[in-house]
Amino acid sequence: MAKAAYLQYRAGGDRLLAKKRDPRDTGFTADTPVPYRIEDLVNLLDERMGKLENRASRMIYRKLISRIQTFRNHPRYAFMFENGNIGGDTIAEILSHLFRLPPEGKPMTTMQLAGFPAEVVDSVVSVLCRMAFDFGLWSDGLAPLLFVCEEAHRYAPADKNIVFGPTKRALSRIAKEGRKYGVFFGLVTQRRPRSTPPSFRSARHCS
Repeated sequence: MAKAAYLQYRAGGDRLLAKKRDPRDTGFTADTPVPYRIEDLVNLLDERMGKLENRASRMIYRKLISRIQTFRNHPRYAFMFENGNIGGDTIAEILSHLFRLPPEGKPMTTMQLAGFPAEVVDSVVSVLCRMAFDFGLWSDGLAPLLFVCEEAHRYAPADKNIVFGPTKRALSRIAKEGRKYGVFFGLVTQRRPRSTPPSFRSARHCS
């Protein structure tokens, strides 16, 4: 409903209408790539919290609102929330920059992550994989992508105890479902795996 309110706000419509709509009629889910305003989300939570009769249930949502407001007011996250009403970077611009869309004669992007701490590299790879998959999903394979991971043993190790969970899930999703959305996956490593992890049996390993 916050996403529907944002679109109506950008279109110059009456934003109050969005708050009266049934959330099942908005056509949006948490994963739909449509922006929304944090203020709208907080107002919707507060409105629904007031309708709850159970005090314990209200406290859960009150804590959630408090956490959201803490992040919104924290100086470290100012880049996300400042000038939120007048624009800023959009996901379309970010995808265009990262994945060179349209290619304009330069169809390849190389991201050099050597030298970064392992936890930073894992997080970056996880986010990039999710962005690539979501782009393929929501664009219906408009621009096919080949996502290649060099030194793949860092992101998909045979030892389950050292793998970074979000990265493994993001890589696995592309390996299992990416082709039908135009997102292809390549793992490149000089190490011979002891066994292929079940999540990656559909992917091709290169050595």
